[in-house]
Amino acid sequence: MFSKINNFSLKFNTSKKILVIGDIMLDEYWFGDMERISPEAPVPVLKYINSEFRLGGAANVAKNLTALGANVSIVGIVGDDVQSSKIKELLCDSNIDTSGLIVSKKRPTTRKLRLIARKQQVLRVDSEDSSNIDNDELEEVIKSLKEQILDSGAIIVSDYRKGIITKEIIDFLVNSIDDRICVADSKAKNYLLFKGFTTVAPNLKEVEAIFDKKLVSEEDIVSCGRELLRLLGSKAVHITRGADGISLFTQDLTVNFPAFSSEVYDVTGAGDTVTAVLTLSLMSGFDMIHSTFLANVAAAIVVRKVGTSTTNIHEIERYLREEEIKDLYNKIVLNSQTNG
Repeated sequence: MFSKINNFSLKFNTSKKILVIGDIMLDEYWFGDMERISPEAPVPVLKYINSEFRLGGAANVAKNLTALGANVSIVGIVGDDVQSSKIKELLCDSNIDTSGLIVSKKRPTTRKLRLIARKQQVLRVDSEDSSNIDNDELEEVIKSLKEQILDSGAIIVSDYRKGIITKEIIDFLVNSIDDRICVADSKAKNYLLFKGFTTVAPNLKEVEAIFDKKLVSEEDIVSCGRELLRLLGSKAVHITRGADGISLFTQDLTVNFPAFSSEVYDVTGAGDTVTAVLTLSLMSGFDMIHSTFLANVAAAIVVRKVGTSTTNIHEIERYLREEEIKDLYNKIVLNSQTNG
């Protein structure tokens, strides 16, 4: 049975397009050393070494997909500025279809500048307008979605609460599901709007916000996970839990996938990786358990890297050959299928 997942690259469907809709960001990194305190104020001085740009938010989801060979288009809003030009350049470099991008003169491109010293983030500076898109922008987004959705086999909503994912956008997507795989990862409390989606993937804090309660025990998490599944009527609910892995809820099963990585340098974008791999696996015919297992493995790989990162087929296959992972596969996946 492990051979099925060990040879998963043969199963990935890269012919159907995956449409990513959401908040597009530019992640900028300044790398340096901190060796002294400023004489001007009691703050450390970062001695600049180098910098780089990476795709963030929905664009990082898209890049995670193309890193695995997927065919991807993206719909989102960027500003009429230098940052949007850099985003377009990075998207093209990653073979992501940019024809769905909308340039707005009313808002800047979302930019997050991170200062890194010795593989640790010491400061983040955000430049953004997180207000909801206006009616003119809404019309442009709907028009773009209508064009991009026609030949898509799956849809991913990547909502960082930067204004593009409104009720009108979600309603349009819900009415366009048909037989597509649809996955939502939203930082908003409006998860109940995603009725009919294949699955949703909130993190623990987002689940607490949905139910307006602190989850202090495993029983609390299970109760809320199953209640969210009932309210949505979806095939599954995934709760990402950081160092505690992923909890999967379906009509028949509750399965906890422990975090595989003991080396965690940076969790930035790990949720994007989970969403991307989960969607691609489901579209490729993997069942919910195998898809979740693969997503969890991919997340374990990217948290070992600094900054917004991706993984690829070869890294995942190599990781799957580790004895510890094979043992966990046998304990989690095979046992779940037997009990289910």
